[in-house]
Amino acid sequence: MSWNYAELSKAAKAAGGPEALVEKITENAKQEGRDEMTPVVVFACAIGGLLGWGVPKAVNFVKRLFGKKKPSEEEISAAKAEIIQGIKDYDAAQESEKQSDADKCQGKTEDNNDEKEDEDGTV
Repeated sequence: MSWNYAELSKAAKAAGGPEALVEKITENAKQEGRDEMTPVVVFACAIGGLLGWGVPKAVNFVKRLFGKKKPSEEEISAAKAEIIQGIKDYDAAQESEKQSDADKCQGKTEDNNDEKEDEDGTV
């Protein structure tokens, strides 16, 4: 410091003692720091708010732009028709399989009845 002792002593006496002078200088320095930082903090909060608001909107925009396209009504109708036709084909295959199994069982029963009649000797 460039103060001489007499000026420092007068300032300490006016402030209420050396401890009070040091405390006053410290508080003034803190306040000056707060005043200098206020625009920086406000600017940082504004940028943070804009990023918090804008980034999700930008991400959603990019997702919509490059994401999957919504299928058209024609594609939906074609897919439904394909599924329905597949179910009908499966049901028809199951029905014909049941019918062929029933025919096989019926044929075996008739063959067994013929063999039993031959054994009895009555035809």
